[in-house]
Amino acid sequence: MNQKKTRPTTEPDSFLQKTFVVSENIFDFGPLLIGKDSEQRESEEVKRVNSTFFQITNNGKYDLEASFVLKSTLPVEEGGPETKSPFIIEPAEAKLKVDETLNLQVFAFPEEAKLYKDEIICLIKDNPNPTILQVQCLGAQPIVNVDQETVKFERALIGKKPKQELVLTNACSIPVNWKLTGVGELPEEFFVTKTTGLPKPPAPKKESRAGSKKEEKQVLERANSMTSEQRKEIEEQKALNDLRIRTSGRLDPCKSETIEISFNSLKEQKFLENIKLEVEDVENHGVKQEEK
Repeated sequence: MNQKKTRPTTEPDSFLQKTFVVSENIFDFGPLLIGKDSEQRESEEVKRVNSTFFQITNNGKYDLEASFVLKSTLPVEEGGPETKSPFIIEPAEAKLKVDETLNLQVFAFPEEAKLYKDEIICLIKDNPNPTILQVQCLGAQPIVNVDQETVKFERALIGKKPKQELVLTNACSIPVNWKLTGVGELPEEFFVTKTTGLPKPPAPKKESRAGSKKEEKQVLERANSMTSEQRKEIEEQKALNDLRIRTSGRLDPCKSETIEISFNSLKEQKFLENIKLEVEDVENHGVKQEEK
């Protein structure tokens, strides 16, 4: 189990992952995507992200019987909360021989973007003193902020290429995927691209003249064997891949991405165009932010 004496005070360092914070006496699952189905908890990927184990060992001289309950399952009059807890514990009870260890599995499935806290109460038969383990998790929803909603180009002389920038910032506690849609439908005067994470052009290969000529001949033969439809399909696919690389990416918590929009003034004309920002979780559960 990971441990920290104290929680860092600044984000994103304060977003711990499956860590016991000694100063708070609490186990923190950290930020977890909201809206996941707890019925899917047998999935290995779900277990990896949404569960952990607490080792319960019988260090006594006799065999014991233990049961485990969440404080949140208690009636309100007995100290239970009024809202539903995202935590699940398995198994609910166990018999342990001397020196035997049980892996108590604990899941967390937050439904809302907020902080949840609960207590695991371990009751041992014939022992009046329960053991209490405090747990918490932070429900998180994909959110990316944009520094401006309208990009306005003033009058531009024909032949000039003014540029404007948009800044996307991950305002939530989990990584997100983002993409700009509608860019492919913009008039030819507009060019949109992110400024980081673009592939570098390949370095020129050092080959002998004979090897270079042989490769050129093979490329030429493949090109000549293609139909016009195949060439068109390849060019369209290359254009789509280039567009995807330029207008999508991943943002970690508190990180930003700059989008550069350039306008090439070709003729006298007014433009009023729209593009949309789509933001989604990186776990492919389809949890999205409202379109911008």
